[in-house]
Formats: sequence, structure tokens, C-alpha cells
Amino acid sequence: MAKPKVAVAKAGALKGNAEFMGGRFVRYDEDVAAIKKTVAEAVELAVGSLDKIIQPGDRVLIKPNLAFQAPPESHAVVDPRVVEAVAAYVKENSRAAEVWVGDNPSLGKQVGRAAPAFKESGMEEAALRGGADKVIYFDETATVEVKIPEAKVFKCAEVFRPFLDADVVINLPKMKVHLAGTVTLGLKNWNGIIPNRHPSAQQQGAHRIDLGQKFADMYRIRKADLTIVDAIIGMEGQGPHAGTPVEMNLIVAGQDTVAVDAVCSYIMGFDPVEIPAVRIAATEGLGEIDLNKMELVGVHPDCVRKVFKRPNDNPVGMYRGMTVLIQQATPGCYVNIRGSLDSF
Repeated sequence: MAKPKVAVAKAGALKGNAEFMGGRFVRYDEDVAAIKKTVAEAVELAVGSLDKIIQPGDRVLIKPNLAFQAPPESHAVVDPRVVEAVAAYVKENSRAAEVWVGDNPSLGKQVGRAAPAFKESGMEEAALRGGADKVIYFDETATVEVKIPEAKVFKCAEVFRPFLDADVVINLPKMKVHLAGTVTLGLKNWNGIIPNRHPSAQQQGAHRIDLGQKFADMYRIRKADLTIVDAIIGMEGQGPHAGTPVEMNLIVAGQDTVAVDAVCSYIMGFDPVEIPAVRIAATEGLGEIDLNKMELVGVHPDCVRKVFKRPNDNPVGMYRGMTVLIQQATPGCYVNIRGSLDSF
């Protein structure tokens, strides 16, 4: 059996990064061009050519991480420059009939409302500038009930129809730490394919200690044809939305999402087995977790590894003037309380 191939490509210095990390997003043509070149390098090292994935006439869905309604400067969502670069690269280097960009936010002030989130994040403008044929607000589309026979905890899901209708799905997560999942990368990015409701109360699964199992189960619905990680500016500390930006200038790509997540976790200073979703998915045969069993191409992960500050999910004693009393609280409650406090 062939080893899964994961590519790491590094962009040069980007003109807008200093302003962006300082709290002001500025788009420069040369930055988008440099990122697109880096995307091309990573994808072509990983798969050779988009023609191996995208057939003439295919409808291609690019699924970014739009977890919140937040501006680009939050660094909580995919960098608009990366969205533009990926959309442009796919349009220019494939014979796809249509390129879509779509998602549904699962947290924030407009939970489950994609239109305001796409606009505030800058992703809608970026996608269209890159040549995407349309931006799809998943919450405004139909859903299909999908049974997941081999799932452990998430055995049935409502799934947005465009995710199922697309001929090719490109997974576009951002490199971040996460209070609930240690990191959020490709596997966790599937949270946006489901609406923020479910009769069994499993849809978000925040109270469950087995959130990693939920994401492994969800990945059985449909695997990504290609995963491209936005690691231009990552997030450490109190992710997924209240952390600190970390300049990396990387794009990581591969067809095995579990392997891509494992490599990214390693680059962030984690042992991949620490990441519940990655560990569970690998144990269940959904992908590879062992870097020694992968073909690593491009820049070696050891050459770009940084130890990201880990998130702290404990809300007790963190904020002056606030007393937190906890009795028999679930792990999910810890995470949500701490995440809410970090937002103020």
C-alpha cells in the first residue's frame, strides 16, 4: 500500500503580515500571488496535478473554516488571501464546470447564519475575486438525513445538500489550537457541514467528552478529495477564537486528511496522538497518523516546527472579580464557559 503523501510549502515574507498580525487586514496583490504560488507548490507536490482529482465538468466545493462571524483580524477564520488564492488556483488549473465556496458557522453572535459571517470575514469578497462561481450559505440550503452505520456516537446527521452534491470537495481549514479539541484542522472542519440543530441533541456535542469521536464519525459521511491547510498565520493560546496569531507562512496539503492533520499537529509542537479526533480516526482506519509511515515532501516538518502555546480550558480563578463555582460540570461546559469569558 502506498504511503500517504503530505506536502509542506513555505511562502516568502508577505508584505501585509505585520499589519495583519497587528490588527489591520490589508490585501496586497503580491501577497495573494505569493500565496497562490505556495498553494500550487504544495498541491502539486502532494498530488501532481489537479486533473487527478477534478474531472472536466465537475462541481468543486471549497469548504473553508468559517466557524464564527468574525473579521479577518480575529485570525479565527481562514485568511481571505488564502481563500482567494485557492479559488483562483482551482479555476485556473482545472476544467471544473463550477467552483463553489460554502460553509456554515457553528459558533459566535450569528450562530448558523452564513451570510453575515461570510461578509464580515472577508471570505465572500475574496472567493468571488478569486473566480469562484458562487458563495453558498449552507444554512439557506436543504439538508439530507445521512445514516452513518459504522459510527460510534454520531450515527445519523443532517447534512447540507451542497456538500453531498459537489463532485469534488476541497477541505480548507486553518491551523489553530482549540479549547475543546486541542487543535482544529481538517477533521474538525467538517463541523460546518451540519446545521446547528438535531433532534438527538448530538449535533454540536459540546457536552460530550467524546467530541473527537463525533468528528471521526462525521468524517465517514464523506472524505475530502484534497485538504489544503491555511497555515499562513496560525493561532496559539486560547483558540479557536481568542488566541494569539503566530506567523508561519506555510501551506500544507494532501489527500489523506488524517495524515495532513497529524503533520500539522506535529508542526504545532504536539504529538499527533494527543489530538483526540486524529487519534480516533487513525485507529478506525480512516487515515494515517504516524509521520514515519508517510511520504513527506517539500519542506520537512522539523524545519518549520514551532511549539504553539496550549489552550487552557479551566475558567476558575482566571478573571479578577469573577467567582466561578463548578459542581459536576461536563468537560464541554468547562470549555464553553472559558471560551465565553475569553471573548470579553
